[in-house]
Amino acid sequence: MTSVTLTELDKLPTEFLDCDVTELADILPGPSLVHLDGKKQQPIFISILLHGSETVGFKAIQYILKKYQNDGLPR
Repeated sequence: MTSVTLTELDKLPTEFLDCDVTELADILPGPSLVHLDGKKQQPIFISILLHGSETVGFKAIQYILKKYQNDGLPR
């Protein structure tokens, strides 16, 4: 069985907000867990690209992060 390393980040690379899903391999080293602060302390877990061919979740997260990038995340 092959072991996969999970990378943990405290912020997203700036390129994440405007990249195409096909460019993620150039931006992130592999499976990544990103901790983002918000106005509420309760954590929320959001998974995107669980299946590589389903990219709508990735595009939705880009939209939300762009929308709140100057005001802080509501959660």
